[in-house]
Amino acid sequence: MNASLQVFPLLLCVALLACNTERDEARALLDRVEGVDISIPPAKRMPLLTALESLRLGTEELTQLQQLCAGAHRALIEAEVAQAKARHALDTVEGNQDPAKRLDGIDSIASEIERSTQKLEQAQSTFPECERQTRALALRFPTRAR
Repeated sequence: MNASLQVFPLLLCVALLACNTERDEARALLDRVEGVDISIPPAKRMPLLTALESLRLGTEELTQLQQLCAGAHRALIEAEVAQAKARHALDTVEGNQDPAKRLDGIDSIASEIERSTQKLEQAQSTFPECERQTRALALRFPTRAR
């Protein structure tokens, strides 16, 4: 048998394994991105975000998408946490009679609201690209029929 014909099945096998690995990684990434449900509380979302961030991927394209989507989700969680801190500070300020402590509390509220706004803007600017790239990846690697 010709030597080049003997090598062809090996190359085909290696190529198919690489495709399956990329497909498996893409599907794992898609599953983790879709698993971070923004309708659940931030404390319950954090482990899902950590799972997304800890996924080890073999291609730069998938890693960049992972970072983009994880960054969007992290910014949204940080915005929600800052909002909660501002609400808590507001509750604390309302009950405090000491003018100096009230002023400190008002500064804290303003700081948390500013932080929340910045993080929310960051999330709003990155989510559309995360969603666009995620849809494109899902079309490229659709879920297999079982």
